[in-house]
Amino acid sequence: MSKCRLRLGIVNVVFFGRAGAGDREWVLIDAGVMGTTGLITGAAEERFGPKSDQPQS
Repeated sequence: MSKCRLRLGIVNVVFFGRAGAGDREWVLIDAGVMGTTGLITGAAEERFGPKSDQPQS
């Protein structure tokens, strides 16, 4: 497994899972702050592929 960090102003968001893992094969560790949903979704799709922007809970 690997991790990828996305810095959103004053907070960090961490995606845990291998690049290209696809749906349900990765975890979002920190949800960021209000107003950053689009940035988080875009980064998740870029790293893990389309339609994989909803991590398992």
